[in-house]
Amino acid sequence: MATATPAKESNKPKESAADRFTRLGNARGNKVLGDLRLVGQLGNGQYEYTAAQVENLFDNIRKAVDAAQAMYFQPTTTRSKEAVKLV
Repeated sequence: MATATPAKESNKPKESAADRFTRLGNARGNKVLGDLRLVGQLGNGQYEYTAAQVENLFDNIRKAVDAAQAMYFQPTTTRSKEAVKLV
């Protein structure tokens, strides 16, 4: 008969919700900013695109930012998983 091993107790203090928000917000915000830099680099002349594609791309980004921000003030806002389509 196998016996269960007791769970290890962590010596780390439990992370508060505010500290977790700060940690995750910093990490996720920095990832978004890095990805936006990469989007900006698409305009460096190595790619072909139309003005309509650029407008569509940034309209979608603005909508996603607005929807994410609205979630802080309207928690019942539905989460959209729409992808950017440049066609």
